[in-house]
Amino acid sequence: MAITPTCAVIVGKQKTAQFASGTDAWDWTDFQHSFNSRGDEYLTCSSSSAGSACAVAGYDWLDYSIGSDTGQSVRRPAAFAGVFGNRPSQGLMSTDGVMPISYSTDTLGVITRDPRKWARFAQYWYTPSLYQNQSMTHLPALQEAKSSAFPTRLLYTIDFLPLKNPKAEAILQSFIGNLTTRFNMTVDRFNFSSSVESLAVPEVQNNPALVDKLNILWTTDQLTDIAPPFLASYASRFGSYPQLDIPNRGNFRQPAPSATEHTTALDVRAKFAQA
Repeated sequence: MAITPTCAVIVGKQKTAQFASGTDAWDWTDFQHSFNSRGDEYLTCSSSSAGSACAVAGYDWLDYSIGSDTGQSVRRPAAFAGVFGNRPSQGLMSTDGVMPISYSTDTLGVITRDPRKWARFAQYWYTPSLYQNQSMTHLPALQEAKSSAFPTRLLYTIDFLPLKNPKAEAILQSFIGNLTTRFNMTVDRFNFSSSVESLAVPEVQNNPALVDKLNILWTTDQLTDIAPPFLASYASRFGSYPQLDIPNRGNFRQPAPSATEHTTALDVRAKFAQA
């Protein structure tokens, strides 16, 4: 995708993991996974929006690509391909017409090689007129940011870092040093798990329990609105069960969480967002 101040030129559609799932590239069986040009061509392309990241990494004439991010489906492929990708604040971009994994947690992100280009794209794409309706996100209304300044803090999670590979950690520290110097940022070291456990809201203090609630959000809509009609249509047409990729091969056979479980999960996620 190329962009001018008034329009973008769409040049193609990238491959995505089957049903935008989190399956690893080596488990793609429906078609060949996207080719990652990074890491001597031996790195996986990760999952979901893999094609979007691999395309930007592989074609220098391609300025941007877009993809969906529910759990980490833009950020992870971007990281594996060595390009920039984002998950915007929930609700910042309408997902109307997009096949859902989760109506309440799906977002749309941008991938590019240049952070300055990303900032320019975001100015045109993430506008109040395209915000997702709160009836979809079940979160408080977004507050439009007035500042165009770059962030001033970089959060360094000590419960996940440093990296175990010393050579990889050296590269990370070099990047952090260059980034913080260039943008005059400070590095704030904090423990993410402890921060969650110290919140004053009992429902979200237990990190594993919080993840369990997110898993409910990440499965309910697809197991309710996508899997049943697809499986019924396939069986009617071909008389068999489809050759789904992992993890959909097993997940699509599972019953969806109940309406009560889904409502409870939405409530816990909203409390976590406000905490």
